[in-house]
Amino acid sequence: SDHYFDLAKAVRKWIDEKASASHYSATLLEKLPLALPDTLVIGAEAIDDDHRQLVGRLNQIGESLQEKNGEQIEPLVQSFVGATRAHFTNEEKFLASVGHPGLAGHSHYHDALAVRADELALLVAEMVKGDISRHALFQALANYLFNDPVVADVELRPFFQTA
Repeated sequence: SDHYFDLAKAVRKWIDEKASASHYSATLLEKLPLALPDTLVIGAEAIDDDHRQLVGRLNQIGESLQEKNGEQIEPLVQSFVGATRAHFTNEEKFLASVGHPGLAGHSHYHDALAVRADELALLVAEMVKGDISRHALFQALANYLFNDPVVADVELRPFFQTA
């Protein structure tokens, strides 16, 4: 479980540095729609479907950012964060139901990401004030989302491929 916490701290530092960079690249926001890469599909349909739905929500936020539709961003981000929290809960219940041996560590990693989720709302406020770009906000949201399937859930894949 220490692995997850160390990784969460490193990811948080990296996201903070990227989100605060004034010269942040606009490329990710310009690549919409994003999709869940096949390399991140773990083989558990319920989890993979959740990840695809979350990517869809991220795309909605991206579209609003592209349209510079600021009044929609805060409720979309709140909905996105709520959906990620629900996903964490559902994923942990699923892992418990199949007897996954890494559930405790995975749950701790989700806890670390949930703390980060609370901070995403602050980035929305910073974007509205003009302190960060809409591109930086989108990158921070994408980093937050893809950290679950990239960093943590990929480690689940061998369990589901042998099940």
